[in-house]
Amino acid sequence: MTATGLCNEATGLRAADEARPHTARANGAAVNCLLPEASLPEEAGGRGKRAKCCALPRPAAVPASTAAWVLEILRIWSQGPANTLDLARLLGQARGSLPHGGWTRLWTTERIPFSKRKAEMLVVVGRNLEELDAQSVARLPASWTTLYYLAELGHELVELLIGQGRIHPRLTRAQARALLVEFKPEAAQKPAPSPLDRRFSCFVKLVRAAIPAWPVGERQLRRTQLLALAEELHASINPISQFPRN
Repeated sequence: MTATGLCNEATGLRAADEARPHTARANGAAVNCLLPEASLPEEAGGRGKRAKCCALPRPAAVPASTAAWVLEILRIWSQGPANTLDLARLLGQARGSLPHGGWTRLWTTERIPFSKRKAEMLVVVGRNLEELDAQSVARLPASWTTLYYLAELGHELVELLIGQGRIHPRLTRAQARALLVEFKPEAAQKPAPSPLDRRFSCFVKLVRAAIPAWPVGERQLRRTQLLALAEELHASINPISQFPRN
C-alpha cells in the first residue's frame, strides 16, 4: 500500500475522533503524514506556535488483534508531528499488550509507515517522558531521534532543563545528544547501529516474511545455506571446535 493509501485509511478511521476538542492537530497534518521524519517541521501551527500534545487517553478496550493495533497506530500517526508523544505512548501499550511475537508481526503486515527500530525508540520516549505535564510537553522538539536522546535523560532532568531553557521546541538532534553526553555519558556511549547491522536486520525480516510462502524444498535449501554460514561464523570464533550438527 502506498503512503497516500495509508494516510487515507487512517484519516477515515479518525472520523469519530474529530469531535474531541482536546486532541491537538497541526496545520496540514494530512500532508505531514506523507513526509519522512527529517522533513517534518519542528513546530506545528506556523509562525512559532507549536501545537500542544495532550495525554493520550487509554482506549476503553485494548485492541483485540494485530490488525486493530495497526489501525489505531495509523490513526494517531496520521495526525502529524504534534502527536508524537501520543504515538509513543500507544506503541508502548501495544508492545506491552501483544502476545509473544505479536510486536514483530505488526511489521510483517507492511502497513506500519515507519520501521520497527523507530518504534522501539518511541517506546522508550513514551515510557521515560510519560510523567511530563502538558506545559513541559509543549516545550519538546518534534523529531523522533531528538526526543529519544532526551528520553534517555529521564523526565526529572528533562523538566529541569526545560525550566532552564536548554530544552525547547527548536532543539536539534546534535544539541540533544550533547545534553546526553553532558549529563549521562554512559548512555551516550551506546554504539549506534552500523550499516551492516541495519542490512542484517532487513535480511532477517525478509527471511521471516518469506518463510510462510516457501515450499518445503525451498525451506530445506535455505536452511542448509544458513547453517553453512553459521558454521563459517562459528569456525571464525573458535577454529578448534566443530560446529554442532543435528
